[in-house]
Amino acid sequence: MYNIKNFVLFGDSITELGFKYEEKGWAILLADKYIRKVDIINRGFSGYNTEHAIELFPRIFSKENCKNTLLMTIFFGANDAGVNGEQMLSSEKYIENIRKLINLSLETFPDNCPIIVITPPPCFAKKFNDYRGIYKHENKRTEEFRNFCLSTIQEFSGNSRIFSIDIWEEILGKTWNTESEEYDKILDGYLSDGLHLNGKANEILYNKLIELIKANFPHLISEEMPMNGPYWRDIDPKKIKEAFDKNQKEHHL
Repeated sequence: MYNIKNFVLFGDSITELGFKYEEKGWAILLADKYIRKVDIINRGFSGYNTEHAIELFPRIFSKENCKNTLLMTIFFGANDAGVNGEQMLSSEKYIENIRKLINLSLETFPDNCPIIVITPPPCFAKKFNDYRGIYKHENKRTEEFRNFCLSTIQEFSGNSRIFSIDIWEEILGKTWNTESEEYDKILDGYLSDGLHLNGKANEILYNKLIELIKANFPHLISEEMPMNGPYWRDIDPKKIKEAFDKNQKEHHL
């Protein structure tokens, strides 16, 4: 039997909507890249903050059901940075929770599985708040939580399994002012509703992930991985079983 491996994407709605076709979701792009090679498991939960994530973690992840995971992502903070009572967390609690999620992942996923922490992306608060009809986000607070995430990741700089992805500079350049009209104008081209990624931003995130894989995990480069099941032109009609046996053996190398 083929032992099909997987990538696990754990996050909030920005991960859940990574499978949204209309926005060319980053998870869809990843699934297309790794078709017949790695299963992309989307564990995105809309509206969740890191407090929810910690409660959920042991209910969906265990050493047993994660033993075939080759890579996982942690992508929380957009909701923690909100200013509504149901989701918002203090900076201290967010930092504590990100630290805890990283440690839980290190303990649960295989020793050779990299953990990639993605920082909360920039927010166009006015657009999102107008869209929702209530005041829920602030540009500056989202930037602060991005920085908290980066500093917490830095605590694990000595751990060879921990990596990070941050798309702020790819969208905004080297410098920005979260309270400027220019900031909002730029983000309007990258966020579908002021908070969630549109096609352009999804492509940036996807490309950053692929670049990270190519730079650090050559064995996880899609083009270097065997397919599950031989290419049909490689199957001799008179030796079908032999073709599958050969492919399955290569798959387990």
